[in-house]
Order: sequence, then structure tokens, then C-alpha cells
Amino acid sequence: MKNGLIKEEGGEFWYLVGKLHREDGPACLESDGSRSWYRHGELHREDGPAVIWCDGSREWWVWGRRHRKDGPAVLNADRSYAWFFQGLRHRIGGPALEASSGARAWYQNGELHRDEGPAVEGADGTRQWFRRGVEIYTPELQVEAPGERVLHHFKPVPVVHNTMLAMRKKYLEGQGSGSGMKLKM
Repeated sequence: MKNGLIKEEGGEFWYLVGKLHREDGPACLESDGSRSWYRHGELHREDGPAVIWCDGSREWWVWGRRHRKDGPAVLNADRSYAWFFQGLRHRIGGPALEASSGARAWYQNGELHRDEGPAVEGADGTRQWFRRGVEIYTPELQVEAPGERVLHHFKPVPVVHNTMLAMRKKYLEGQGSGSGMKLKM
């Protein structure tokens, strides 16, 4: 069982009883300069981002769940943002996902939702309306403005879920270090 500082794959990793853990700094210092804070095997930091990637992207985590009360929980170097509350995409009064392309999506409690307007606005002008995760089609809501295009289908757009704010490709594909750094979306 791993305990203490372990140097592997060009990085430094702190363990306690076999789990990534460090009280006074990041538990993972990756060879590329990325840093992450863990407590008892879970990404966790209360006074700042729990993950700082080598490209400057930052992620706030509390006890293994993306979470931030006073701003986006994910700030990517490409100027895309994502708001999370207790592990769920969530934001009141604005989009929970903002891509650098201009695409935006409104979420409440982890579900696509917006009362006043489309819940998904694509960078290409496409728009979709959702209430509590269910796509709705109400012709009077879908008035096309000049230069806009409205999609009329009833399944969530995979692009919103899979690529709009793709998080650290190497970790999503399982190519991260053997230190337990693979992140869940």
C-alpha cells in the first residue's frame, strides 16, 4: 500500500493509506506542470481550484464533485466556462456552459432548462428549447430571427454533452498517469 511521497512517471504523488492525499499542497505534481489537490482519494480544495492544468485551465472540486458557488467551476484556457454546483451543471441567471465558439447551454440541477428562451444556442445560430431536461417544441417560442436557424428534433444534442467544453482530452481517453488522475465528466 502506497504511503507518503512517491515519484513515478516524472511526477510526484502523495499518498495516505493507498489514496492520493495531501494536507499542505497538491497531492499530484505532474511532469507537464499540472497540479491537483486530493483529500482521502478525492479531488478536493476549499480555497482555490483543485486542478490547475499546465495550459492554465482551472477546475474547482469539493469532495470529488465539481463545485463552485461564486463563479464557474471550470475555466479553460480557450476561454470556455462551465458552472457546476455539487457535481451538477447548474447556473441561475445565465448559461452553465459557455464555449469559446460562442455556443451556450443553460442547465439547472444537471438538466438542460431555460424558462425564457432556448436552453441551447449553437455557435451556428441553432437553438433548442428544454424544460427540466425535456426538449419542447412550441412554435410560438421558436421565432426565427434574421440569420438564425432553429432545429426541430426531440433528442438532446450530443455536441452539448460530448464536445462543447471537452475537458482535457488525454484524461477522458484514459491516457492520464497511473496515479488516479483520470477525471469523470
